[in-house]
Amino acid sequence: MGTERRVEFGRLLVAGLALLALGGCPADSANPPRPEGHPCATVADCNAGQVCGRLIACVDLRCEGGQSLEVPCPRAR
Repeated sequence: MGTERRVEFGRLLVAGLALLALGGCPADSANPPRPEGHPCATVADCNAGQVCGRLIACVDLRCEGGQSLEVPCPRAR
């Protein structure tokens, strides 16, 4: 009886691993949606002249929705 349970468990384990291997990742994870926002080429395009402090990043040629980048400002002498 113990051997039968091991064989059954082994079959279930192999079947489960096969399903995981064949299933893979959902198609959406390979091509995440583009971030929505204004078109940009550089960080400067998203920040209207601001060059330091909390900035909006340019990701995939679009400005991110919120401030997600922090650039230290130079200290005054």
